[in-house]
Amino acid sequence: MAHRPPESGRTRDVSMLDYALELAACGWEVLPLCRKAPLTAHGVHDATTYHEQIARWWHRWPEANVGGKVPAGALVIDVDPRSGSDQGWAALARDHSLPAILTTLTGRGDGGMQLYFKRPAGAISGHRLPPGIDLKLNGCCVLSPSIHPDGGSYRWQLAQIAPCPTWLHEVLRPVPRPKFCAARGREGAAPDPRAARAAGLAVRER
Repeated sequence: MAHRPPESGRTRDVSMLDYALELAACGWEVLPLCRKAPLTAHGVHDATTYHEQIARWWHRWPEANVGGKVPAGALVIDVDPRSGSDQGWAALARDHSLPAILTTLTGRGDGGMQLYFKRPAGAISGHRLPPGIDLKLNGCCVLSPSIHPDGGSYRWQLAQIAPCPTWLHEVLRPVPRPKFCAARGREGAAPDPRAARAAGLAVRER
């Protein structure tokens, strides 16, 4: 996975266009944002590494934030402390080792962050994550050095996109669906004679 963050932080002499182009050169498909909302007609579907298109966007919206499409083969864990999810994430990760992870710290300055992992094989779901922690498999994320609505800048914690740890993969496995039998309905339910006959099973009517 070739995606990596630029090596530099934002300075007054470097424009958002320069950072968007640098991110594109690092493999990120980018698009312009108004705060967190895409400015283009088709949203994240317009994200690109094509420098000419990127230049046209930022000449039109020179102060636009930089959004990045979730990389193919990656997942993002989005932690929003306003709902207490920082404590939920800390509890989730407390007893487990965590590799150095490519992370974006939000400009709100309260511990909000987005962590990038390689996506494991098979189906995954965020239904068992603590409240306020979201799983992103597509869509876009706000990238550094964009400006948060509260005024602070998004910042990278530099690392590679890390393999998903086994313990996190277990949390992301979909919740198994109840087994279903035509004769019994959902597991543990009383037999349904009509369903049994439909399934060709002999159930004696009482």
